[in-house]
Amino acid sequence: MRKEQGFTLVEILIILALIAIVSMAIVPKIGMKGFKSIADADSFISYARYAQQESMVTGNNWRIIINSGAKQYILDNDSDDKNSLPRIPGGDNPVSVNTSISSTMNEFYFDYLGRPVTASNSLITTEIKINIDSQIIIIEPYSGGIYEQ
Repeated sequence: MRKEQGFTLVEILIILALIAIVSMAIVPKIGMKGFKSIADADSFISYARYAQQESMVTGNNWRIIINSGAKQYILDNDSDDKNSLPRIPGGDNPVSVNTSISSTMNEFYFDYLGRPVTASNSLITTEIKINIDSQIIIIEPYSGGIYEQ
């Protein structure tokens, strides 16, 4: 009498298909918070550079307002229309973050040279740190360099 051992090819394929289906449901949820904060930080850097570039091109100061409580930030320009925010490419204004946002300075402007300034147009002499969850974004004084630490 011959004893059969092992699995058939069909049984192995069924098991592999079940493992693939289960992994598709589980793997995207692992570590998603880290990806969201990285995406929020990259988005903030892009929008801050956009505001900086627009202030340099138009000569109007653009400001960034960080609202920690609402988990959002707002880009605004010095237009005459105080009731509407400017449209920004590829997104809503105000911009909501998925995690949390805080800053050492909740409102700052970029001048016509792209430097960070206060509302009274005086140069900011210390670096501005923006925390988006665990990501830290630095805006350099004088030069206006924007990068992730």
